Amino acid sequence: MVSQLPISTTLIVFWKSYGSKSFPIYQPVEEDAALKALDALQVQEEDYFCQITHRTWDTILHDIRNVHKDDADSAPDGSNAVKLMKDAQRALAVPGSYLDVFTALMCTQLQVRYERLTEQERTVLKNVMKKSPAYKDSPLSRMKRR
Repeated sequence: MVSQLPISTTLIVFWKSYGSKSFPIYQPVEEDAALKALDALQVQEEDYFCQITHRTWDTILHDIRNVHKDDADSAPDGSNAVKLMKDAQRALAVPGSYLDVFTALMCTQLQVRYERLTEQERTVLKNVMKKSPAYKDSPLSRMKRR
């Protein structure tokens, strides 16, 4: 009959017999190619899921865009928002107060050449624009002269 040793005693005997000889402790060197490769291949979990969901959303949005590109209520490529932004940049170049800028922008939207207006016409137009809720509620009306 063979006597059974407890598992802890068995592990201690095993380690004393074979421990340091069979299982050397890993000491990485400075230029360890395997360690650098493992480090480069490691992907953070958050980055992985972000990339996967981003790829999925891109596919879904591309499909939706392709399906609805010919719809009557789709925005055309040359949208009015882009035109308005360009007009606003041009209006900001107008010398004078912010009321002059606002008036120049409104003239551009109405296809009136602000530069060709006489001083009297500009004054009348500015007085009309002062009464507009679009100007009264805008941040331009609260700004000081520039």
